[in-house]
Amino acid sequence: MEYRKKVNSKVMKLGSLVSNSQEEYLLKEFSKEEVKKALFDIPGIKAPGPDGFTSCFFQDNWEMLGHDISEAVLSFLQPGKMLREINTTVLTLIPKCKCPNTVSEFRPIACCNVLYKVATKLICSRLKVILPDLVAQNQGGFITDSDDKWAIANKEDNLWIRWIYCVYMKGVDWWSYQAPPQASWYWKKLVAVKNQVKEIWEVRNSVLWNSETILVEQVVRKTKEDVKNRTCAAGQAKPNK
Repeated sequence: MEYRKKVNSKVMKLGSLVSNSQEEYLLKEFSKEEVKKALFDIPGIKAPGPDGFTSCFFQDNWEMLGHDISEAVLSFLQPGKMLREINTTVLTLIPKCKCPNTVSEFRPIACCNVLYKVATKLICSRLKVILPDLVAQNQGGFITDSDDKWAIANKEDNLWIRWIYCVYMKGVDWWSYQAPPQASWYWKKLVAVKNQVKEIWEVRNSVLWNSETILVEQVVRKTKEDVKNRTCAAGQAKPNK
């Protein structure tokens, strides 16, 4: 933090600023009705989190659990403090083919608790209202359903991404790549957008690392114990010659 550059307040004032009414809207306390709406907006078929419950369970039992769910979500939204267990994430590997043999043939997904999803949706619902006044709609990082840059950064396994890495990237890392002068306008625009979202990407990775490291360590430790127990059991069951 010692060598961190200071933000020039004069430059900040030249851009869009949050108005007083928008500030009051962002700081307004969340209601139980908003919690219920956010919960029922989560599809019931989504994968469960570490607690083993899906949103469908809470939706079907809202009459019984609604008060407790609302109190739990509001208890960490208002003061801004959250239990680490609520922010726990389970990493699950989904096979891309029928008989995967390598790690690259699996697609990782993060399974979060429903309470964490509800809190996230509530925060996003507030930001979604004021973002159009702060950020231009044509900025690539905020275009709805525009996931091309993230697909390239994640090296997603599809034909278009493979073609991009073969023809354009040629082994160069996405974040250090620079578009050549003869490239198309769309490709130059897509490459330029990455500079705007690079910091977001780094923060995202940091948040995921902090929230998942503890659980990943537990899973790895448990896996090693299982392998050791099975090896010992197999050695004891082996007949003596």
